[in-house]
Amino acid sequence: MAEIYQAFEQMYGIPQRDPMAYRPLVEYCWGLPTRMFMRDGETRWLAKRAAKDLMPEEQRANRLNGRWDADWHIRVGRRRVEYLAEFDRLEKNERIADMIDLPRLRSALEDWPTQTETDPSVFAPLELGVPRALLTARFVNYVEGRNEQ
Repeated sequence: MAEIYQAFEQMYGIPQRDPMAYRPLVEYCWGLPTRMFMRDGETRWLAKRAAKDLMPEEQRANRLNGRWDADWHIRVGRRRVEYLAEFDRLEKNERIADMIDLPRLRSALEDWPTQTETDPSVFAPLELGVPRALLTARFVNYVEGRNEQ
């Protein structure tokens, strides 16, 4: 994963940090008793207590969760034509066509929503399915020694 973050930073100039990839933190959290995460119906108990006097109270006590990868609609949308052309090439590869439901992903790209969709049944194939399918297909082509562009 570190290589992906480094490449992303080099390509786009945006540093990425993933606290869940920091093994000492993960091991520390796994060692904590459950009551440190939820106490008296309050979630994120330990994090909220640790942040007391370090961040604004309104933010510390906020019960809402943010949306990860909220720019997916813009990011995938600007490459939609490119992705459709890549699906055209991939559909000719029998092995990949057997592995990946290309017609479903093509349909999702062709029925592109006009605004960022929040319904998982709509956004999951677009935000997650299309990029992962293309990454998988590119990996298969690489392993098989193909250079399909």
